[in-house]
Amino acid sequence: MPFGIKSTLDLPSSPPAPLSSSSLHSVSVAPLPVPMEPTFRPRRASDSRGHKMDEIKKTCENHEDLCRQFAECSLQLRQNSAQLEILNETASFLKTRHASIRRQIAAQPSDQIELKRLEEELGKVNNQVQLWMRELEEVNDCRTELEITFVRLRAALQKSVTSVQLASIDLDLLQNRHADRWKKFLADVQAEEAAAASAAS
Repeated sequence: MPFGIKSTLDLPSSPPAPLSSSSLHSVSVAPLPVPMEPTFRPRRASDSRGHKMDEIKKTCENHEDLCRQFAECSLQLRQNSAQLEILNETASFLKTRHASIRRQIAAQPSDQIELKRLEEELGKVNNQVQLWMRELEEVNDCRTELEITFVRLRAALQKSVTSVQLASIDLDLLQNRHADRWKKFLADVQAEEAAAASAAS
């Protein structure tokens, strides 16, 4: 016999005792799973119509929201244009005022009191120019953002117009189908009433 291998398996020396009737009754058996009712149900025509109507309603709501955003953006662009126009007028005024003061300073080099007053006035104009430059930068930055938003909204609105047109076609089809079904229903009712009247006579 090779080294390390036993000649017999490690089995119990005697067979296990048989189960008694009491022990059999004490054994718990798990209940079988109860089959679940199928959750799938075929889609009815009314469900499909309701889903289609929800899609049409959502398309119209999205289009209305885009129109509102586009109108607001257009208004902001007009306001921004008005601000730029005011800033341009201010720039012309400041430029003219600055040139006028410089000419006055050059014309009166000997009058120190008047020269000091003109230099103070020139300093005020320079401060106004600095303020004008900051405002112009802010308005230009806002203009850039508005133009980007305007282009984006215009493209989205063009797509939305196509979606609304398709939704209108779908709505017409749904209405026509509903009218056809209603006519068929009325015709069937009239036929049944006529058959019942004929059978009664």
